[in-house]
Amino acid sequence: TDRPGHGIYDLSATNTDGIDVSGNNVHVHDVDIYNQDDCIAVKDAPSGLSQNMLFERVNASGLGLTIGSIGGTAVRNITFRDSLLYKTTKGIYMKFRNDEWRDTPGLIEDVTYENIVLVEPEWWGLWIGPAQQSISGNVCHPSPCSLCWPVIPLTECFGKKGSQYKNIVLKNIKIHHPLGSPGVILADESAPIEGLLFEDVLVTRYVPTLWRSIDVVATFPGLKEPIQDGYMHPLMKLLYSLLMIAATLLSVKLLARGIRSFWAWESPRRGGEAAAK
Repeated sequence: TDRPGHGIYDLSATNTDGIDVSGNNVHVHDVDIYNQDDCIAVKDAPSGLSQNMLFERVNASGLGLTIGSIGGTAVRNITFRDSLLYKTTKGIYMKFRNDEWRDTPGLIEDVTYENIVLVEPEWWGLWIGPAQQSISGNVCHPSPCSLCWPVIPLTECFGKKGSQYKNIVLKNIKIHHPLGSPGVILADESAPIEGLLFEDVLVTRYVPTLWRSIDVVATFPGLKEPIQDGYMHPLMKLLYSLLMIAATLLSVKLLARGIRSFWAWESPRRGGEAAAK
């Protein structure tokens, strides 16, 4: 759209990761990334281990500075520092997914996020947990964590069984005026987080003067024109918006049907229990 941020229409541009990396000994610095998926994502390595990476001086807006999603492999010794996340969907994002190819738990350890400013994150400033995504026609299906969770009742968010976070450090992190919750930390009960340190992590309900009037084009020099697809006809944009609204209404209708079915089954059972007493 022609506004900074990430609305429903914007987020239709999935699979537009900025930088995806795996392997060993990576240094990424002084980059500007504006997209509708992971801005930077540390991924599974074919060897089973991604390690020793430094990302610094990054301006980003999208699904954040990400580790994952990680399946049944390991990631260690990763640092993100000295960066700005402006009106991003998610900000600091670590995630495990279900792995179809490896029947082993994943491991993310020795990770540091340091000296990072988040201005008005639109969903979550911080997410440490399972991948929040849908890989089926049902947008609310947990894969392993529903995109609709926890906003829509009865949606589910499952941890990746056995996968574990170890030695995670967040230092000098500023989350200014999060539009939703400041964050989520959700481990699998079979593998609790070991070693989670918050040092000088601040959440404010306002935007400091320094960050109130950010010039988006100056911050993201690649944006030389309004943030929109000049090749898509306005009628196609309208059609897509209507389809997204219809899909949302259908999901709500299916959810309501499920709630009615549950109560139709539960009420006679409770009545029988009461009569037995």
